[in-house]
Amino acid sequence: MDTRASFSDFKKWISQNDNLAEFFNIDREEKQGETESYAGVEVIAKVSRKKLLQRIETDDDPEEVVEHFLECGGMINAVDGKMFVIETDEATFRIPRFCVTRREEA
Repeated sequence: MDTRASFSDFKKWISQNDNLAEFFNIDREEKQGETESYAGVEVIAKVSRKKLLQRIETDDDPEEVVEHFLECGGMINAVDGKMFVIETDEATFRIPRFCVTRREEA
């Protein structure tokens, strides 16, 4: 008999242990007000142009949207799971959180 646990079994076991579930961010209920805490934050790209083009979700031309975002940055409109909805002067698009960082105040 095979006694190895699957990844889903491991994840279920961790989620049943509150301290571990919180540490590993498993089965976390979305914090209330999370969208409001990020809304209006100015961001810039943290990854390369190539990675942005791979990850961006937009109805507009991705090449143009990425170029404008790299030049001017954007502002977070909303949070959708692990994605940010970013607005620029030219377009609105979705991008994973890891692709952006806060714009430093000068």
